[in-house]
Amino acid sequence: MTLSGQQRKKLIDALIDAFPTKSSLEQMLSLGLDKNLDVVAEGGNLKVVVFNLVKVAESQGWIDQLIDAACKENPGNQLLRTIATELRANNLTQTPYNSIKENAIAKYRNKFEEFLADDGEISRVGWEILNDLQKNLGLTKGETRAVKDEVSKNFKIYKKNLDKYRQIFTKFVAEQGCLLDTKAKADLKKQQEYYQLKDKDIALLEEEEKAKYQTKLQRHEQRLFMVDDFLQHVLKHSPLVLLLAVFGGILLYGFIVGESWWKISLGLVLYIIIWIGLTAVSGR
Repeated sequence: MTLSGQQRKKLIDALIDAFPTKSSLEQMLSLGLDKNLDVVAEGGNLKVVVFNLVKVAESQGWIDQLIDAACKENPGNQLLRTIATELRANNLTQTPYNSIKENAIAKYRNKFEEFLADDGEISRVGWEILNDLQKNLGLTKGETRAVKDEVSKNFKIYKKNLDKYRQIFTKFVAEQGCLLDTKAKADLKKQQEYYQLKDKDIALLEEEEKAKYQTKLQRHEQRLFMVDDFLQHVLKHSPLVLLLAVFGGILLYGFIVGESWWKISLGLVLYIIIWIGLTAVSGR
């Protein structure tokens, strides 16, 4: 469906009248179309948000679904019913060209999203395929540029939301380890659903963070083993040397478990000094 400027204005006014708060509009979009309002349309106030919502829905070819979802959510709003009736009647008289053009743009968008989905970059081969697809679909550079800008913007928002999830997940792992409790899992699930994050992206993210956590644990275990090995060596010497060595070992432990490079360096220096002393005593 293609809207005229006047029809677009009427629809925006009707949506604001039917959904006077952002939360009510957000609920309609989520329940009716399974879309996240913050991802689809941004804005400093409700009017700007609704304007961007209509613009995106029209460019992506789901303006009909938006109108249907709005009418189902608030069937008693007269202003919304009036513009919906007008637009549906207009849609019946649309030329086949409009429908073909919308389908062509949708195909190009799907392919662009497919190539962009992994790391946000498109390879040279990917661009060649997209350029060839543009020619075959009969799309102008302006039409494909609009698709690229829109999809790239949504991709950045998605990545930003994924980073928010990563921060929360990392915090839970630091507090509870890799085995999270039921409440933490439920909170993470809510955040995933709110930001509409894909299961495969969540699984990969969690696997990466758990691997980092395990590596950190192994590093601490290795440091503790170094201290234990040192104390075992000390046990073979006289009580006086043992007392001295235990004290040095405690200091060494404090230095080694620290994360700063200078602490580790001082710990190693201390270990060498004690080792030289033990060797000298045992050689007498």
